[in-house]
Amino acid sequence: MKFVIRIVMLSALLVGSAALAKEKKPVRAMESANLEQGAWSDIPGVPGAQMKPLHAEPGRAPTDLIIRLKSGVSSPWHSSVESIYTLAGEGEFSMLKTGEKTSAHPGGFIRMPANMVHKVRCAGQQDCVVFVHTALPFDIHIVDEHGKPVAEAKPAKKGK
Repeated sequence: MKFVIRIVMLSALLVGSAALAKEKKPVRAMESANLEQGAWSDIPGVPGAQMKPLHAEPGRAPTDLIIRLKSGVSSPWHSSVESIYTLAGEGEFSMLKTGEKTSAHPGGFIRMPANMVHKVRCAGQQDCVVFVHTALPFDIHIVDEHGKPVAEAKPAKKGK
């Protein structure tokens, strides 16, 4: 229940401030999502990872979604043209960039700046559930750890 409350509070804050910043007029409609409704979809190229859109569809702006990772799963190196705001709901997840690692436990917040090459890993014994917000359309560009584009997404390996 605490996770749902945190998601609602962060979502309202981020979506409301992004809308006000872009439109410069008050938000006139409220939206809600039930985590038990809707389908999870597999994230291509990342076995053991799924996502569920809460607000908008990935590729449209703004985007709020939940990502679920099995324990030990890592994403490939990637970047996004938009800053990514995350809130840990369950498990411990890490954002890694070359030479740096930042971890978050339930309730922890990580902001990944736009165009920063990184990967995500679900550490520990528990699966991870993470709330993600972007003000622009959610996009992922698979790259190597130095930011060079990779022609085809390589599946992430468990435990790497």
